[in-house]
Amino acid sequence: RDASGQIAFTGLLQDVRMYTALLNAGQLQQLENVQGAANLRPASGYSILTNGAASTTFSVTTIDDSLPEPQQLYSARVLYASGGAAVSSSVPVSNLTVYKSDNANGLFSLSSLSRSRTLSEGDSTTISIQRTRGTLGIVVVSWQIVQRNQVGMASADFQNASGSVTFGTGELVKNFSFRAIDENVPELSESFVLSLTRAE
Repeated sequence: RDASGQIAFTGLLQDVRMYTALLNAGQLQQLENVQGAANLRPASGYSILTNGAASTTFSVTTIDDSLPEPQQLYSARVLYASGGAAVSSSVPVSNLTVYKSDNANGLFSLSSLSRSRTLSEGDSTTISIQRTRGTLGIVVVSWQIVQRNQVGMASADFQNASGSVTFGTGELVKNFSFRAIDENVPELSESFVLSLTRAE
């Protein structure tokens, strides 16, 4: 009901907070911008200090969703105190950091069209690396070629047997090329493995 006793609202309410004093503009803005509601539970609440208690604690839990997200910073703030108490201005907020999650920088793999190639000596080919999930930040992806069932890079068979590509924020595909060396030495067919070795 409103101040005159008339029914002003009927229905269901969620996250209702009632205050015994007027809030200032900063407190109202803080309530308006409760961004933590999508990532933290609870995003608001109250604590009770019993008679003689000097402190109290509360806990928040991050929501485990499947959305790629960057590192995020939230602030926990005491908005109001009742019972004759006052909110101290010396320590107005406590900062909460939620680390980036769910592959915010991306998952990297060879494109389906780049997973099998047949080359003759002297041939060059171009390979595509694709980025899925998140697309945040600059990421350097390294690759190398090794002979199947062997150890060490195939430097004797390819002009560039290793390298890297750099993805910028929002970039989804990067290409690189390599060339099989024409060494004029009789050889049987050989198999090599191209793999992505690092993303940082």
